[in-house]
Amino acid sequence: MKRKIVLVDDDRLEKNNLQADLDSQRFELIAQFFNEQQLYIALEKGLEFDLLLLDLRIPPDDQAGIRIAKHMKQTDKSIKIIALSNFLYEDRITFLRWYPFLDGALHKNSRRTLNATLEIVGEGGAAFSRSANLWLQEQQREPINNVSKCYELSDELYKTLIEICKGLPTEEIARKLNSSKTAISSRKSRIKELMGLDKDAKDITILIKCVQAGDHNVINFLEASAEIKINYK
Repeated sequence: MKRKIVLVDDDRLEKNNLQADLDSQRFELIAQFFNEQQLYIALEKGLEFDLLLLDLRIPPDDQAGIRIAKHMKQTDKSIKIIALSNFLYEDRITFLRWYPFLDGALHKNSRRTLNATLEIVGEGGAAFSRSANLWLQEQQREPINNVSKCYELSDELYKTLIEICKGLPTEEIARKLNSSKTAISSRKSRIKELMGLDKDAKDITILIKCVQAGDHNVINFLEASAEIKINYK
């Protein structure tokens, strides 16, 4: 019996690209959805399938894919999820956050491994592309525990960022770090630039970015001060 595959990817050409390389004797691509809402509507109507190919950059935001992955695993653990990506370095953190919900990862430009990946995952195994494996090995060797690794912040900028996330005003941060208000303001502007934030972004936006990136120092502070448990994966 053929394994049924569903594709969630906003690239309208991706279905044709996959069809061209798919082993039609073993697999059948039954549908493509361009966003999570379309997928959920189809699921409500009784859509059934075996394998989900999920674009790492599915719109409308960088959390859409992980919402889909979590939902699918909670709904039916038998469904296997394979991430699709070009595995650019900026996708690294997103992939590592997804990893607990994934059964495999496939490079979009590596069609030669498509059928083998589908077969391995379909049989209950795990199959990750070379880039994904390198990221996982790096994660095991040196866990990503602060945003300095995500956004290439210097030690000076990271120390300033931690104080910002504590809600301290510029003057207090300057006093704690033995610096000037002007220097701290300049560092704050540089932090926003490296994090891809608007120059007028509020400090809370920086804090949210840190939590999303899984910054242990920030999360530990928040958990201790608010007596809550934060799950950022």
